[in-house]
Amino acid sequence: MTTRTITTALSTLLLGLSLGSQVFAQSTTPASNPVNPGRIPESSFPGLLINPDLRSAAMGDGGMGLRPIGDASALYLNPARLLEQPYRSGVSLTYTPWLRAIIDGQAIMYGSFYRQLNKREGIGLQLTYFDMGTAKLTDGQGYSMGEQRFGDFYGSASYARRLSRLNSLAVSVQYIHSNLGTALAGYSAANSFNSSVSFFHRAKDTTARTQVSYGLGLFNIGAKVRYGNVKALNYQPTNFRAGLALNQYLSDKGDHQLTLSLDAMKMLVPTPPIRSTTGTVLSGNDPATTTALGALFSSWADAPNGVSEEIKEVMWGLGAEYRYQQFLAARVGYFHESLMKGGRRNLTLGLGIQLKQRLGLDVAYLVPMGATTTGLANTWRLGLRLKLGKTSQPINDTDEEVEASQAGEN
Repeated sequence: MTTRTITTALSTLLLGLSLGSQVFAQSTTPASNPVNPGRIPESSFPGLLINPDLRSAAMGDGGMGLRPIGDASALYLNPARLLEQPYRSGVSLTYTPWLRAIIDGQAIMYGSFYRQLNKREGIGLQLTYFDMGTAKLTDGQGYSMGEQRFGDFYGSASYARRLSRLNSLAVSVQYIHSNLGTALAGYSAANSFNSSVSFFHRAKDTTARTQVSYGLGLFNIGAKVRYGNVKALNYQPTNFRAGLALNQYLSDKGDHQLTLSLDAMKMLVPTPPIRSTTGTVLSGNDPATTTALGALFSSWADAPNGVSEEIKEVMWGLGAEYRYQQFLAARVGYFHESLMKGGRRNLTLGLGIQLKQRLGLDVAYLVPMGATTTGLANTWRLGLRLKLGKTSQPINDTDEEVEASQAGEN
């Protein structure tokens, strides 16, 4: 019994989900366009790269250095920030329609929770379900074999600890269950784990009119994965992120705030090498023989065209947020990717509204401006954030002096 229809359905899903290192719907450019799929680093689990945090998503998909506002979804970009949350606990829920311009019924549902255990420690949890819809399956004679649902589930736990009054570090472990096929086609669900580590530095004086903070991290560090008895091994979407944020109070009362952010991200998976007509690698590294750990280091300098191509693999996000008191926030951003590496150039927009003292609503919208259309094009995304528990107690110099003296006595 053949499974041509099953394989075709799976191929369609993969084409829609991943074109290179991130997630695209479909290229809308002619063959002469400089976008070159053969030069884009490839990885599995593309849903891990879709930002569910609507505040940073509306600011050019950057927010590693943003100080959180009671939004548990801030865990996605940088779990080390949870110790800077204004409330001791919080919950966020977001809903992201996916590929609505092409296929109905696909969506990403995300939930997150954080809890500050004390002034120096905190934990966070994130759950994501990426619903990729269903496909009707038939055998070689056209007889129905039922339907197959495709989807990914991601669950992660984070632990954050304050290194000093201004610096914090977080480590995360994530479980991944990815069902992109069926055993009848030689595919089965992939199960894997990965880990992440992130850092955050906040402004020294949180009451100053001008505050600077920054963050950086390594994400999705894990072994190669395969689906069922498929021989090919795929890299997880390991990446490095760094971000800087500037917060400026525009009035003495603090009613008006302006925040600017700048982020950079680079995938840490092999750049496809240049091959001969027989498949021999002429320049670059062969992904088939490069381990996941090796790629973590070699991917900084493995592009066949040298430093200039490595620089083109860096994606940039620029964002701005205006806040009026704690009631209303207006956000705008721009995401930039080199034409050679995918060509995504997106304008991002968003609003944040505090409905009640502890309940907030966020919306984000993406307008594609580049050569490649993303699956989020012209799609509204919605999110709720709920602040729980008491307000956080800020750590100060006295806390560090007491701990230092106690350590000396011991």
